[in-house]
Formats: sequence, structure tokens, C-alpha cells
Amino acid sequence: MSAILHVLAVEVGDQDLDPDAVPDANLVLLACAGLVTTVPGHASAGRSDPAQGRKDLRELRLVHFTTHEYFERTVDRWYPKADLKITLVCLTYLAIDHYLRQSYDDGHMHVQLLEYAFRNWPAHAAVVDRDGAAEDVAEVATALARLINKEGDVCRNTSSN
Repeated sequence: MSAILHVLAVEVGDQDLDPDAVPDANLVLLACAGLVTTVPGHASAGRSDPAQGRKDLRELRLVHFTTHEYFERTVDRWYPKADLKITLVCLTYLAIDHYLRQSYDDGHMHVQLLEYAFRNWPAHAAVVDRDGAAEDVAEVATALARLINKEGDVCRNTSSN
């Protein structure tokens, strides 16, 4: 559950994560009432969640497989630019300073988010490239350039030390 909350806190284009932007788990559950449920977690079991001030032992799941099927069929109606938003959040997360993330994130959750962003942003970007408007593709290119420039700065700063 902690990973979902942190993803919701990522603002496209930000250079760091604001721990105060992490939403309260109970508010997210209330907003999604009837669509999601929590189940005992395994990946984050026993790890503390600084944003919530307690142990995070829950994983968020859709309440039923038919809910997933419904959203798969109707995603374009409810969230027409989902792949664009996911691509931009992934690229933003990859560009956020590693040390700032570690200062308050659960290490395991941090690795999960980084792995998802690293492995999946190209697939989401491919959908934007195939189906998106020119301005959507340009927005992805800008976010990618921001990431590349950030990584170049990190490499230059590291090699000069």
C-alpha cells in the first residue's frame, strides 16, 4: 500500500519527493470504496511506513477480477491518457534524486517503484507514441530529456570528485 501512496505523491516534473504530499491511506481507501480492498502484504511485511507512522502490512487489490476486466475495457473512457500519465510519472520518479528518496522511503518499496518505472516506462511510452497526439509525444520527449540531463549531471558530478 505504501508504494501506491508514494506514486500518488509524484508530481510530474518535480525534482524531489515531498513526504507531505503522500496521501493518507484511509482517505485513498475511502475514495476507492467498493472498488478496492486490502489484503495482508508479503513484500513489505514488517517494514515501517514513515508516511503513515505504523507498520505497513497491507497490499491494495481490486475487489474482484471482474473489476479489473471492467477497467481494462473502459480505461479510455475513464482515463483516456493513462499511458501518458504513467510514462511521465515513471520518468519523473527515475529522475528524482536517489538520496532524497532514501531519506524517508522504505528501501524495499523504493526498489519496487524504481524497478517498475525502469522496466515499464518504455511500454507505456510506446502506447503514447502509437495512439497519442503530437503534444503528448512531445511531453514524453521533454520528460525523457529531463531524465537524461539529470543523469548526465550526476555522472559529471561523480566523476569530478
